[in-house]
Amino acid sequence: MRQTLKNLRISLRNRRLRRHPLAAETDPRVDLGGVVARAVVSNDRKYCYFRLPKCANSTVVNTLATYDPDITLLAPDPKARAAKRAFGRLLSAEATSLDSLQERYFLFTFVRDPYARLLSAYLDKVLTKDPAQFHAGGADEGSVSFEQFVTYLEQGGLYDNLHWAPQCSVLPVRPHRLDYCGYVEDLDQGLEYVVNRIFGEGAFHGARNREAGRRRAGGLIEKYYTSSLKGRVYELYRQDFVEFGYHRDV
Repeated sequence: MRQTLKNLRISLRNRRLRRHPLAAETDPRVDLGGVVARAVVSNDRKYCYFRLPKCANSTVVNTLATYDPDITLLAPDPKARAAKRAFGRLLSAEATSLDSLQERYFLFTFVRDPYARLLSAYLDKVLTKDPAQFHAGGADEGSVSFEQFVTYLEQGGLYDNLHWAPQCSVLPVRPHRLDYCGYVEDLDQGLEYVVNRIFGEGAFHGARNREAGRRRAGGLIEKYYTSSLKGRVYELYRQDFVEFGYHRDV
């Protein structure tokens, strides 16, 4: 009953938000409210960062907050909770349409290899959370293997949570509107470009990295993926692989 009411509230919120012009391109299969809330907007500096889950967004937001003179962080914030609250959200942008948003703001995001991103979501959101909701493909109660989690995604769970929904679907704009798309695999170089672009050439002197809670899934791919699982995951996230230039072979 509680879950049914929660789903109803989300549905009503999504229906209301979808009428907003800045949410017009959001994928209807994901939680629109969550997507809108993940946009980081600075109306003073005219930039908008689209935070994609499991794509180093805590590091990126902390770095932006560190360099932005309009934001003051009073205490260490390794998970960037205070930094995320310090910015405006997508609907607070001074734009009346996606075209005007694209014209007036520097739009950027950071993406991640879909294999590593999905594994990170599994390690962080399935193994350490209540596994009951992921009982798919014959999973035993209290135990969900990575393969069983992939089966759950194939059986309709792909858009249930923004942490593993395709990155293209979590972006509130279509990728061609982005001024810059950085890569988690080359994060420091991407952050250097973004910081210098926003705050002036030579402004960048290093990232504000997050160390606590990192899953380091990239180094565990061969442990969890069989050749069959790689193929299945590729089919689930084909658009991300193609759109962001990632190779099917790890």
